[in-house]
Amino acid sequence: MSGLGLDPRRWPLRLKAPLIVAGLMVAVSIAVTQQVLDRLAETQQRQLAELTGAYLDGLSTALMPHVVHEDVWEVFDVLDRSRSRYAGLAATDTVVATPDGRVLAATDPHRFTVDSPMPQAWRDRFPATDGLLLDHDRQAARAVRTLDDQGRTVGRIYAEADISALLAERREVLVALVATNGALTLLLCFVGYLLVQRMLRPVDVLARQFEQLRHGEAAAIPASELGSADTEFGQVFRRFNAMAAAVKERNALADRLAAEERLASLGRLATGMAHEINNPLGGLLNSLDTLRTHGHRAEVRHTSVAV
Repeated sequence: MSGLGLDPRRWPLRLKAPLIVAGLMVAVSIAVTQQVLDRLAETQQRQLAELTGAYLDGLSTALMPHVVHEDVWEVFDVLDRSRSRYAGLAATDTVVATPDGRVLAATDPHRFTVDSPMPQAWRDRFPATDGLLLDHDRQAARAVRTLDDQGRTVGRIYAEADISALLAERREVLVALVATNGALTLLLCFVGYLLVQRMLRPVDVLARQFEQLRHGEAAAIPASELGSADTEFGQVFRRFNAMAAAVKERNALADRLAAEERLASLGRLATGMAHEINNPLGGLLNSLDTLRTHGHRAEVRHTSVAV
């Protein structure tokens, strides 16, 4: 690249075209990757919401009578049985609390002691109302379900699930998409480079011929490189050959005209020289003829040889 410079306008077309293809492929791959990841995230969130909703619905139905009577052991039993029934949710902590925020029962009684206030820091991580909240930083999904009995709130269920597997799946999909799109981009760049090379071969032929023409050599494009007359470059090549023939004919005519001009100049020079020589020679011959005829006369001899 050092020989080409940093100005893209100076790069050859055989390099710029593959780079443009690569840029377009990268833009398309980014858009496609984002769309796939968004659809995957939506699908995962919808499935997680459905699974969480089913989990909370089942717990609500099973826990309602025991929560109303604050039967701690029955609540523990329901929570324990729910672990195996909803193993696909990967629930890490489930806490059943009273309306005033006391722990009624939990899947981890050592962390959440019965009849103790729920840790405020842990409670603040959950949505304020019934619903699902995803925490990507902690790789957790949190859901809240309010237990109402005849119009009054008797408790709330706080459920936290591990979503590291879902996020790992997203990363795997992202890596697969990046690898696939990268390989396709490189492949298309290589194919694009070969195609551009092939497409620009006629341009190289024309450039070579014009370079020869610039140096005064009007050489025609060989028949082996003319190609079909139905193609654009085939027509251009034939027109170039016609132009090269016309240039060659013009050069030949110019050479003939130059030769004739040299001959004409030589003739004018010879005529001028003959004229310059003929005048004094004629006078000399006239004087000799006069002397030959009237040389016995002194005045004639004097006049003929006088300077």
